[in-house]
Parts: sequence; structure tokens; C-alpha cells
Amino acid sequence: MKRYLAFFCSIAVILSVTGCKKQSEAATEAVAEVPVTDAPEPEKADMSVYWLADYDLNPDIGKERSTALALFEDVYGGSINLIYAETGDKWDKLIETVNAGERVDMFPYDPTVFPYGTLNNPELFQPFDSYYGSLEMDDPMWDGMKNIIENFKYKGQHYVIPYDTENPLFLTYSKKAVEELKLEDPYKLFTDNKWDWDTFNEYADGFKASGKNRYAIAGLVGEGFLSSVNVPVVGYDGNDFINNLSNPSFEKVQNFLKGLSDRKCINPKWENYYPTDGNTLFYAMQDWALYESNAKNPGIELGVVPFPNEPNSGASNNVAVDYKAMMLVGNSSAQEAVATYVKCERLVASNGKYEGIRKKNAFEKRFDVTGAVKGYLTETQYDLLQTFRNSAGKSGVDFAYGMGPAVYTAIKDRVNWGVINGLTEDFKKSGFNWEDKYSQWNDTINAEAAKYNTINKN
Repeated sequence: MKRYLAFFCSIAVILSVTGCKKQSEAATEAVAEVPVTDAPEPEKADMSVYWLADYDLNPDIGKERSTALALFEDVYGGSINLIYAETGDKWDKLIETVNAGERVDMFPYDPTVFPYGTLNNPELFQPFDSYYGSLEMDDPMWDGMKNIIENFKYKGQHYVIPYDTENPLFLTYSKKAVEELKLEDPYKLFTDNKWDWDTFNEYADGFKASGKNRYAIAGLVGEGFLSSVNVPVVGYDGNDFINNLSNPSFEKVQNFLKGLSDRKCINPKWENYYPTDGNTLFYAMQDWALYESNAKNPGIELGVVPFPNEPNSGASNNVAVDYKAMMLVGNSSAQEAVATYVKCERLVASNGKYEGIRKKNAFEKRFDVTGAVKGYLTETQYDLLQTFRNSAGKSGVDFAYGMGPAVYTAIKDRVNWGVINGLTEDFKKSGFNWEDKYSQWNDTINAEAAKYNTINKN
């Protein structure tokens, strides 16, 4: 840890003194600041990593390296070599490359990796357990992730090692609009444990009645409220995948959403940012949309708050997140290098010295080629988003998103309309009835879970 702290302290000092200096240059100078006696011994193992993905971890020409990459390259002598694949082709490319015996070491995690990818193609990946030393898994830097990591344990081993969370799903709202309704700030209600569906309905109906063509909410409505029940649709206990759709909370949330739809409280228009016409009170989004939302709504203070939860449930407001992880490919011979890169990512995510730099960068306004502001975060927004990310995982990982197209597909083309897509969209249809849908959806999940549970037992 001594050399890590020297590395990050150097970055912090350099950036504070020469604010215009590029991060990549700062990282290089930071390594030079590490005393020779503290520098790691030259690595005998090959520290190059062949990375198959639809994006490059290396920066574009003229752009800055990530701090994790700078640490991996400058302290450990590592390198990242991209094997590019189109987004929709990366799985086929991985299978083709592995079957051909060609080298590939690291693959990006997404929900389809487990169980769909891992159990259907067990030769594609290998567990990290033998490389916990390189990960330094006993170091306190992993404390905030260990519970999530254990959620992914498969047959006693760890194929997925999340090193951070990203893309929290929350509600954005206009504080001015709330004040005009003479209602309390939603975030204040959240801190007082009073932010639930009943309260949300009060805000929704009040805003809709305050003017023509007004809506309570837009955006990722179904996804957010589905996660608010604090129960994964599909859980996993380390041995079996468990269908939780019979939990009464799912029927309740579907009927709640149907009520919003019937009252025409849901704005059907999709935007990538908080609507600018003043006719929508809440916008369900992930943090990537908040930057542009601030720029598109100058002069309007936007608040953020978790989704409300089921009344009288005793559950705390859950924030759904995505997990950042890398997969160790089955035919890789660079296991130590991959584990070391993952450690570098975790060190950056958990190190307080770097957090200050990341926070400062979030406040800086982003401009397009014309000089117009493209986006930014306020300090209050940033702090709250970090709180949401750090408190994620209360209800465990929802493995429904990784069960395959019968249960979930990210492409909502209705050709492969999975159960999750139905849960997050079908309540908007005229005549929607939970009981009619439940039997079909429940049978589908049971059938898919049975397939994976059979594989588990073999």
C-alpha cells in the first residue's frame, strides 16, 4: 500500500499545483515520485493483457489515460491490447477466438455473463480464486464490495469480481416545480423515511392537475419501480436460482404502475435528459443523463432522490446499479496480469485521494465544438449519487437480467420480449391484468431457472 499511496499522493500534488497538466502526464510524473526502494521488483510474468471488447481501455490519440491504466502501465509494466468486436458480435468473437486457440485474456462483464454466458459456455471463463494474492483481496480496499462479490459465487468460486458500481437508477425532479405545488422536497421525505408510493401519488396527481398536458414521470419508469420492491426477480443462493415472482410485492408494484398509466401520469415521449418543456415533474434516469439534463435546463435546480418504496413494507429505498467487473477468459495465460489490472481499478475506485480529483472533474462544465455547455454536475448531485452507489446491493443482485433472452433482452423489439421487458412495459397496455400475465411469466422463469439449476448439479 505504501507505493499506492505514494502514487496517488503524487497525482494529487501535481494536479493541485499544475491544474492544466494532463492526467496522463501527471500519472507519469507520479510514478517518478515513488522512491526507488519502494518500487516493485521487475515482474517476471508477462503483464500484457489481450482485451476482447467493443471499446478500448487505451485512450484515443491526444486523450488522457485513466488513472487505473496509468497505474497498471507505470507501476506494474502492464499493457492493454485491444481485440475489437462489434457490440452485438462480442460473444461470437470470444467463442471463435477461444475455439481457435488464439490468445485472449480479459472480457467485459455485463449481466448476460452470469448465468447465461458462464453456464452455457463453461470453458469460456476461469475463476479468480487462485489469484486472490494479485488482487490483494485481504486489503481493506475491497471491504465495500465483498458482499456483492459473494453474491456472484458459483460452486464455491468467484468468476465475477465487481470492483465498483455505476449507473445508479434514480429520480430527477425540478425543485421549483415542487415548491410551486407547496409540497415538501422529496429528498427530505426520503431522509425522513416517508418517501413511498402513496406520497409519490400525491405529487403525481397534484402536478398533473396544475396545468394542461402535464405528466408525473418519464424515462425508465418500469425499471426503477421494479427495483424499488427490494426483491430480485431471480435470486441465487450459491446453489440454485430462485424465482421470486410470487412475492406479493411484484403484483403490488404492477398494479401501482398500472394506476399511473391509467391516469395518464406517464409521459410516453422518450428523452435522453430531463424534459425542458416544464410539463413533467420526475424523470427516471441513470447518472449519465444528469450531466446533459443540467445543461438543457439552465436556471432550474434539479434534485435527485431514490425511487419511492412500497408503503408499510418496512423496506429501505433501494437504488439499482450496474456492476463494473472484468472476466478472466478460460484460455488465458496472463491470469496474474488480469488480476493486477482489476486490482488497479479497485484501488482507484476506493482511494480517497483520487476521489477528490474525480469529484472536481465532475463539476467542470463540458463544452461542445461551438463552445456551448454540454453538461455538468452540481456538488450536491455528485455527493448524493455517490451515496446511492455506495448503498447499492441491499436486495442482492437480480440475476433475471442475466438469464438469457426468454427472461430479459436489452433490445425491446418485441421479437424476443422477455419477462423483465413485460414487467417494465406491459402495465402501460390497455386492459393489462396481472393475473393473466403472471402465469405466463412465472412459467417462463421457472423453466429457465430449472435449466441452470440442472447445469449446476452436473
